[in-house]
Amino acid sequence: MSMREKKVLLEPSGEEKAFVYQQALELSPLLNQNEPIAVILEKNNNKNSSTYSVTFILIPETLNIKVQSEGDNLFDVCISAKNKAKKTIQLLANQADSPTRKIQMAHFKMFPYLQ
Repeated sequence: MSMREKKVLLEPSGEEKAFVYQQALELSPLLNQNEPIAVILEKNNNKNSSTYSVTFILIPETLNIKVQSEGDNLFDVCISAKNKAKKTIQLLANQADSPTRKIQMAHFKMFPYLQ
């Protein structure tokens, strides 16, 4: 990356933040009621376009499972991250009583960023 291509972090608009918040709310019913979801929304300006990064952090206080997606369209990026988070939550829920759950949780903690 040359000096001319330096990334500048921009503040997302209110509409962008609202959309991401709405997507996070769709994940809440899949988790227990008191388990939080943290969200990191980044908007970088590269030359004439913007790129977005959305990270959902599932249960940051204990599990800290980070699910991230990146791209040039905020809506696509956010929906992709939400769908990845849903799959992760479903995987964990389906294995709640499984003896391999502890092994899976240890793996998620070692490698918090999923595809």
